Amino acid sequence: MDYNGQPLFAELAIMKTFQDDGWQTRWVETYGKKTPICLLDWKDDKYANQIHEPFEDATITELLAAIAHVNNDRYAGCWDVVSKKGEQILFAESKRTKKDSVRQSQQTWLAAALRLGLKEENFLMVEWDFLP
Repeated sequence: MDYNGQPLFAELAIMKTFQDDGWQTRWVETYGKKTPICLLDWKDDKYANQIHEPFEDATITELLAAIAHVNNDRYAGCWDVVSKKGEQILFAESKRTKKDSVRQSQQTWLAAALRLGLKEENFLMVEWDFLP
């Protein structure tokens, strides 16, 4: 994906769009992890060597932990990008058009978050594709 002329993973492009609007945001990755890693960038290196950049605002980390607790103590399915601006919180999930679909674990994460008290407005599905 292209973001301001720079090739990026879609998740980073979404995250940087939120950053440009003043949101505190991270790409949250849970693959193969008991607890998520929060990314601000992607090093040209293996997944295991990526740099965890925790949120400055502890309430976001606490919210993620609370959702995980409702989700049977699992972070699996956490949406790709988590952002906070003031009191607003937004989870964004990146899906490539006609190539990707919502997984059951993501639906379960959403259901856990809604049971915790978040609203549908706190969730955004971002569909993307390459230009022909």
